[in-house]
Amino acid sequence: MTVNAVLSDWQSYTIVFFLILLRITPALVFRSINPLSMLPPYIKVVVTVVTSVMISLHTIDDNLIQRAVQLEGTALAVACLNEFFVGLVFWFALVVTYGAIFTFLKLLDMQVGFNPMGIFNPAMQESEPILTRAI
Repeated sequence: MTVNAVLSDWQSYTIVFFLILLRITPALVFRSINPLSMLPPYIKVVVTVVTSVMISLHTIDDNLIQRAVQLEGTALAVACLNEFFVGLVFWFALVVTYGAIFTFLKLLDMQVGFNPMGIFNPAMQESEPILTRAI
């Protein structure tokens, strides 16, 4: 898919762009393990939109466009909710995995004796154990 084809028929591609945007928004904007969680909200939104544009320019095919253009009304709303909930599931999987690793490393810090010492993270307003921060 070329950029010229997208620019010539941009109305058809906006629905697909917003569906992609809805899918990646929870993982990039909500607080999680990614480095974006320490940035201001407007930068998170800009990074999310730019990432959505890059993904939509490189993954759109004609069959996907035809199916997305046919969505109207309730079907479009259900598709938007579906994409957002898929993004939430991805985000939740990332947070749960990180939480399990973080808990394990905190227990390891207590066993080693590094638990009283910690590194203060001013962006998150919390103190992190040394091993957890290192790994």
